[in-house]
Amino acid sequence: MKVAWVFVLCAAIAGCKGKKNEGAGSAQSGSSSSSGSDVGSGSDVGSGSAAATGSGSAAGSGSGSDAGSGSAAGSGSASGSASDATFPTTISAQGVGPITATTSPQKVVKLFPGLQVESETTETEDTSAEWFTFRDDTKKVVLKALVDKMVNSKAVSRVLVDDPRFATASGIHVGLSGADFAKASPDATCEADTFDGVMTLWCESKAAPQLTFYFDTKGYKGKKGKKKLDEVAAMTMSEIMWNAPETKDED
Repeated sequence: MKVAWVFVLCAAIAGCKGKKNEGAGSAQSGSSSSSGSDVGSGSDVGSGSAAATGSGSAAGSGSGSDAGSGSAAGSGSASGSASDATFPTTISAQGVGPITATTSPQKVVKLFPGLQVESETTETEDTSAEWFTFRDDTKKVVLKALVDKMVNSKAVSRVLVDDPRFATASGIHVGLSGADFAKASPDATCEADTFDGVMTLWCESKAAPQLTFYFDTKGYKGKKGKKKLDEVAAMTMSEIMWNAPETKDED
């Protein structure tokens, strides 16, 4: 099952956008259905439990997309700033904006007023997943939320952030330079590897549990393995992943 999820996540990450079906990606046969609608007015956000410490798995995640310039800890201005948002935009160990480890599939579609949402359910021999993709008026992907039905069908288990309006308390956001990331998270450890033929580079920090930070690998000529922070200084953050503490459905 772990191998299958490598391809599942790769299909949803920017660096693997050659894979059309988010959450499919596996060589095994499967079926998928999708629907989309505009997000209506926001509803009350359910209370979230404190996320357990420990960073999320990085296997199978990729970047490789051109990330726009950002603000907060880095230079440049972020399009769609947090002040323009009508929903919370903080990324933390507890979740992303209004999404927490207790957010149900029924509730998540109502949490981002002003964004369009599409849902896609994919079933294979080893996986069962539902992805919710949120887009702005230009059809640009803002974030994706995953309900892993093999783990917990009642709540979101993963969020992929692709928009600079979302940021951590220390100012880490998509579009941030590797140099500014190192200043904001000096204890971070980084690693590079290939998944489905795509070079992937990610960093994790004990100060930011449950989060994984991905960097654009376009033009990257380095080798696989552990990386020092100064090796990502010239790179740009392309995506941030939040993983909920792993829980199982109750019988």
